[in-house]
Amino acid sequence: MSPFLRPDAPGLEDILADGAVAVLAERGAAGLNLAAVARWMGVTKQSLSQRLADPAGARHRFLQLTVLTYGDRWLAWTRAAWAEDPPMPALPATDDEVLGVRVWSGLAELARGEAAAGNPDPAAAVSAVQSEEREMTRHRLSTWMRAYPDDDDVTELCALVDGLRLGLAALVPDVSLDVARRVVARRLQSVRPAAPRYSRFKQQRRGSVAVGRARAG
Repeated sequence: MSPFLRPDAPGLEDILADGAVAVLAERGAAGLNLAAVARWMGVTKQSLSQRLADPAGARHRFLQLTVLTYGDRWLAWTRAAWAEDPPMPALPATDDEVLGVRVWSGLAELARGEAAAGNPDPAAAVSAVQSEEREMTRHRLSTWMRAYPDDDDVTELCALVDGLRLGLAALVPDVSLDVARRVVARRLQSVRPAAPRYSRFKQQRRGSVAVGRARAG
């Protein structure tokens, strides 16, 4: 089953997120709207709007719930991939995962449009997911390297992975999964120190203590 679907979840937010996946798969980001998801659900747009009653409007609530819920699924997918050893970030390897990347990209595109129209909340939700994934990357690198990764290394790795995901999810992919994994593996090796930084620090400290004792003797 797709890691981005929750067909058995009863909550409205999960139903909306599943509907967004279905609509984006068929119509792209431009076709994702309240009416299209209502049709997928088998209800009227008016009925769905009433369930989404919000002072800011049903569309505002719909996008906010969809981005937040799908963002949680995205983070679960990326977290599961980082658990592997040696580490490898989540790259789309199946049709379901390719669609999942397209959906997240489409939601991010819609969020940017909403921000330009005066509704910053969906874009803020996307940014929060991206920040959490970046911290997840930082933590996984630190446990693997046994050292603290530089901020630039984390930023560059995240940007590289984002670009490879989009390349793999393109209608005509411009990179293969094997090549993408090799590119990431080389990048990971390039940021891993020959010896853990804190181990080197401990070695230097032991050396200084030994010198001090020798002088004292």
